[in-house]
Amino acid sequence: MKLSKYRRLRAAGVGLAAISALAVLSACASVAPSSGSTGGFKPAAQDDKSGITVLVDPTREAAVQAYQKAHPNVKVKVTTFNGTLQTKMSLYDKAGSGWPDVVFSSSSSDPTWASKSSGSGVQPYAAPLNQNLIPQSTLDGWADGSLAPCQFGGNLYCLRNDIAQTVTWYNKTLFDQWGYTVPKTWDDFQTLGLKVAKEHPGYLLGEFGDAWGPEIFFQASKCPVQGTTDKADTIKVNLQAPECTRMAKVIDTLLDAGALGKQSYFEKGLDGSKVLMSVGPSWFGQYLFNATYKVPAGQIGVADQPQWDASAPANGNVGGGVWMVSSHSKNLKAATDLATWVTSDTGFQKTAPTYPANKAAAAAWLTNPANVSYFATPVKAPFQTAAGQVWKGWANTTFGDSAAFQKVVLPGITGGKSLTSLLPAWQTEIVNSAKAAGYKVVQ
Repeated sequence: MKLSKYRRLRAAGVGLAAISALAVLSACASVAPSSGSTGGFKPAAQDDKSGITVLVDPTREAAVQAYQKAHPNVKVKVTTFNGTLQTKMSLYDKAGSGWPDVVFSSSSSDPTWASKSSGSGVQPYAAPLNQNLIPQSTLDGWADGSLAPCQFGGNLYCLRNDIAQTVTWYNKTLFDQWGYTVPKTWDDFQTLGLKVAKEHPGYLLGEFGDAWGPEIFFQASKCPVQGTTDKADTIKVNLQAPECTRMAKVIDTLLDAGALGKQSYFEKGLDGSKVLMSVGPSWFGQYLFNATYKVPAGQIGVADQPQWDASAPANGNVGGGVWMVSSHSKNLKAATDLATWVTSDTGFQKTAPTYPANKAAAAAWLTNPANVSYFATPVKAPFQTAAGQVWKGWANTTFGDSAAFQKVVLPGITGGKSLTSLLPAWQTEIVNSAKAAGYKVVQ
């Protein structure tokens, strides 16, 4: 997929968070290249009657408008932007004023830098929401692990809007017709792929040509592509770990057999009717099989993602936007109320385009026929199970995980190289990116 389309899908809500500006917000722990100053939060003088300014991308403007309609007594000014949020905030830091009270971000790097000082003596942009701003009882309403990208030094600096947990999508009509069973393990996945390649050549168990390959396959295998450590400025990168090589071997086997494609799922000319099955994010159902491939309603089913160890399951995550409240806000009450409402209000989130991170909102979302009636099987159980199983050992960093993958792995795969042979070069590229961003790297 070309970069422009990758960004458009992210902004629109197709993973909307599903596909980031080359950095996907996974349900993982956040780490920063330097610890910075995450403590000592000093609120500005508060004025509960002052208005608040909200900065969002064009897609999220509707969320703010819905809040305004539900809270007519709150003065809200909404401003839209397309660009780099960190650059914009640095200008306010230099000026010492002008910060928006609330911002929406779809970039995985933003919660990382926003939680620490810019170094200019100005406190971090994002306010620690757990410090007497949002009750813990309210924060407990988010899916397990979904707030991990917002956590630094024991504080919470954002609210997760949506998640894109990985599940198994499959053409139930063809599975039933051909007598296939949805794979429960990754070994089953490989076995099915080889069987499909032999019995129905041309049909695929997915594609391995998109920037979110690391999250779909390697996060779900607990591979330390950029693993967490007990130090905020240190990540673990070891692509020769068994958790990495086992997945690489499965992918190589199915690529060689022709059961996995090498294109982007959204690449022009791809025959979507040949995608028999796909392990992918929760938004694949509507935005890939329905909107893009035009598969008729009642054919696509959803099931639990394959696992290596059912007793210690791990899923990937491909997306998820966040809302941050400014530590400089003069009306933290209204700012936190807006951020909480747009992420958890069941009436509003029920009609959201992607699966909400808040559990009550997600439950409401699942009752909306527009979100579930297209599918051949019930969506609720697989979605809810996967939402609580996203692997938390995947570090959320300022440099993201997709750039190295796109630079080294995807060209190598299309050029005929095996994924296993590309692991050393992929690791080198990740390590170089991490060190350039100020991280320490261990194996």
